[in-house]
Amino acid sequence: MIEKAYIPSSAANVSSVIVGSEDSIPSTPLDDDSSLQVKHLLPDNLSFDFAVNTMTYQPGAALSMVEMHVMEHGLVMLEGGGIYRLADAWYPVTAGDFIWMGHGARMVRSDRKTARQIPYI
Repeated sequence: MIEKAYIPSSAANVSSVIVGSEDSIPSTPLDDDSSLQVKHLLPDNLSFDFAVNTMTYQPGAALSMVEMHVMEHGLVMLEGGGIYRLADAWYPVTAGDFIWMGHGARMVRSDRKTARQIPYI
């Protein structure tokens, strides 16, 4: 479980409760790459001060760039495996692994013969 205290903003109303199923959310390709599919599980509005997404990488898929993040976030590997880059180090990851990232560089690539899915929090 990841816990974060809610910080109210004068620019947004308090969010409502959302109940749903990931299966009912359509996926979209990341940067027009059909081997990387993203599902946005929360609405994109200011009432949420965070995002929860799942990403499915097909075998051999990789991000087309090294991402730089100014915000911290977490990753839980739901299935499959791959190699994750944090700063200048590479880490093998598999289902059940959790990574908490401060701001810095990261990159992920699927090295399995099956698709894998990870949520970004």
